Amino acid sequence: MNKEIMLKNLKCAFLNESGIDLDFRTHVYLENQYGLYPTYCYSVAEQIVPFVFEYLTDYLEKNQDEYPNFGGWEYNTSMSIEELRITKLKDFIERHIDDLLVHKK
Repeated sequence: MNKEIMLKNLKCAFLNESGIDLDFRTHVYLENQYGLYPTYCYSVAEQIVPFVFEYLTDYLEKNQDEYPNFGGWEYNTSMSIEELRITKLKDFIERHIDDLLVHKK
């Protein structure tokens, strides 16, 4: 599976679970004091951060034979949410997808 398909599937799964349709044109930065926009609210970040890691971990567990040398992610929810104040949401998600795909055998 490539990054674009995985990103699309993740967005669809998030919509089904949360009712939030992620639009990377409007869901760019978490509300911030740096003048970066467009922004989205903290409650979205509280939902998307754990969802991204859970979704990718589930994918990894189901396809473990394709990623034998990858043990998954260690992350701090609060720090990941704060990172979204200066990191575009799409870039954040794609970086973690890339972390997985680079280990595909």
